[in-house]
Amino acid sequence: CEIGQRARAGHAALDAWLAVLQSRRALEEAAMGAAARATDELEARWRPLRVESHDGDAATWLLAQERAHAASLAARMKVWAAAAPAGIAELRQRHQCLMDASAGAYVEAVRAWDAAHAAASEAWRSHSE
Repeated sequence: CEIGQRARAGHAALDAWLAVLQSRRALEEAAMGAAARATDELEARWRPLRVESHDGDAATWLLAQERAHAASLAARMKVWAAAAPAGIAELRQRHQCLMDASAGAYVEAVRAWDAAHAAASEAWRSHSE
């Protein structure tokens, strides 16, 4: 029973950890895409209006900073994607097998307790009569 509980707890913790990794990767990916699109849109709107001799250096600097920010988000996305260790699918499968194997023991323990409880209830009832 205790092994089954530990296996279920481990499985739940592993699933939660993987969900966090996936969520963080997805968030970084969405932020990266949004930053890249915003930079492209900024450049497309600003380019026809700006005077290169006046604000060309500032525009170049600003756009470079925004592209660097998008690149840093892409790098963080890759870090989150790589955070799950190799063999994680096998580990999940092993946890699932452990849970399945312990489920039979757990069910048998509950049945045994239920039978003992029924016997004790019967004994108490016959004693009270």
